[in-house]
Amino acid sequence: MRVSGPTLEAADPIALSSSTNACSSGPSRMHLDIGVDDVERAVTWALAQGAQPAEHQPQDDVRVMLDPEGHPFCLFPDDSL
Repeated sequence: MRVSGPTLEAADPIALSSSTNACSSGPSRMHLDIGVDDVERAVTWALAQGAQPAEHQPQDDVRVMLDPEGHPFCLFPDDSL
């Protein structure tokens, strides 16, 4: 599995407490967007590491996952890989 470098997104510190994660419906301070060459293989790997799929999946080609602490991250297809 090939992975592109993660993208960090952050908002104005004052707005962070009420911001909504871009790829899920819950509040978050930031999230990782991780580009991969095979989303389903990346999901399988993430599950083996203790992640869980988020209930809300807003896009067909992106998988929103939650790390063991409940922090969201997105796995998306990156055609540059």
